[in-house]
Amino acid sequence: MSDSARRTRSDGGRHGGATYRWPQSFSGVQTDMPIDPKVVAKWNAAQWQANVKYARPSGGGAVGVLFCFTRTSTSYPINQADFVIKPLPGSAASTQFAEHTLSKLVGATSMQSEGIARASPLGNAIVMWVEHVVDLHDLDPIDNAHPDIDRLRQFAPQLRGAGSFVVQRVAQGMQELDAAYKTVDGLDRILTNEKLMRSLGALFVADALLGNGDRLDQLNAGNNAFDSEGKLFSLDSGTVLTSFDKVLKDSTKQSWTRTDNTGALTSWHWAADILGKDNQGGVAVLTPAQRQLKQGGHAVATPPSARMTLLFTPNRIWDYFWSDLRNKVHFYNQERARNNQPLIPRPSNLAISNAKTWFTKGVHAGLAKADSMLGGVAWLQTKYKFKELRAKHGGDPNYSWTNLKIRRLIVRAAKEGKSVEQAHQLVTDYVQRKFNDFSL
Repeated sequence: MSDSARRTRSDGGRHGGATYRWPQSFSGVQTDMPIDPKVVAKWNAAQWQANVKYARPSGGGAVGVLFCFTRTSTSYPINQADFVIKPLPGSAASTQFAEHTLSKLVGATSMQSEGIARASPLGNAIVMWVEHVVDLHDLDPIDNAHPDIDRLRQFAPQLRGAGSFVVQRVAQGMQELDAAYKTVDGLDRILTNEKLMRSLGALFVADALLGNGDRLDQLNAGNNAFDSEGKLFSLDSGTVLTSFDKVLKDSTKQSWTRTDNTGALTSWHWAADILGKDNQGGVAVLTPAQRQLKQGGHAVATPPSARMTLLFTPNRIWDYFWSDLRNKVHFYNQERARNNQPLIPRPSNLAISNAKTWFTKGVHAGLAKADSMLGGVAWLQTKYKFKELRAKHGGDPNYSWTNLKIRRLIVRAAKEGKSVEQAHQLVTDYVQRKFNDFSL
């Protein structure tokens, strides 16, 4: 969502040639407040067509989101959108459970995601709306011009091939790490924000529990969002809790990151990916929707799973984070130098040292918080939430309760001061009892 500064011209109140009518549910009063995602998720196809007059795709990310407007504007800036539609590769349960967990563990501000089934009347209306805008532009590019038409054209197959959608609120006061470090004093302000550094350390633990390696484990700066005080947002959150059965049946074998010397896969190899043994994690399994997209020649991203071995050496987590961020700044400075722009200065050694201390303390605090969530009544509540969302939105090859239970074992081992080797033995014993498909 790096195009927040871009602007478009007004389309005169039209969208795909349809006349906008203010929905009766708003009593004919145009409010400046964004619309509650729960309200949008209950719309039918006719309400979508009547209510949405303009939509803009985000500029960044492999898939991106659609910023939707139900009010007249002369420019349609995305920070004034009424809600956001995000296509997902699989079940909405993954996103909703991740947001729930981040709220509990790191106090992240939720995007208030509400699921929409891809095959529902509303899901079909979302896809048809975008395809209609593209078709009208192709018929008459002057009268039906849309400044974001190229991105919409690129976006349409991702919408059509989605496994589901979520509707989200528009976050106010949010900045992404990818943009924050690109101001002259941005990197220094990031590192000297104690709350942010502690929160990012705790976030690593939460993501490790969820299996999400596409934020901090392998730094994706665009997936880290926070406000000016350092409070996090649960932007682009999901689970990579791969199911052993789905990995085993993966005909592409893309998720087979390790096998034995005969090329066979057992639960031991799958569990080793969860742990991140030998500093190597796994990857998500392609969902049915993603397989169809890939067969159609479209690019499909499979996020990495988080390496839980890092939880046993919090200093290394900081080292990876700081190295990745420093490299991003280095390459950005090369671009600035080519454009004769001032370079982003290196922060002081004191600022770096303090940031490392705060970040590492955040990891320890995150482990303690996660440990409290993984036992007793709190664990039963977590189990209920996980299964409630699966029942509501359907299953997903990357939403496995057994995977989460293994990650729970590892988090608790790290919290108790056990070694990686001891954690590995715990995990090995668990999967051997459960699956009984290998011997050591």
